[in-house]
Amino acid sequence: MSIEDSTTAQAPCRVAAVVVTYNRRELLMECIEGLRGQEGLAPGVALEGRVIDNASTDGTAEAVAALAADSGTAVPVRYCS
Repeated sequence: MSIEDSTTAQAPCRVAAVVVTYNRRELLMECIEGLRGQEGLAPGVALEGRVIDNASTDGTAEAVAALAADSGTAVPVRYCS
């Protein structure tokens, strides 16, 4: 096995962008869209967004849930409250 073969056989590198928020729905949506717009990641790098919500009352949970349900994106988003 060559070095190249052993490198590609490894599990992908996982990177999580963690965002903590409280009542900043609009800014959070911009942030998530920015994450989803990332291009040129190295092969084998998997990017994921994680939102930590401090009990927002501005519809943040619903907005993130709608984005998280969109399975057509390469960057998944997870919501934690």
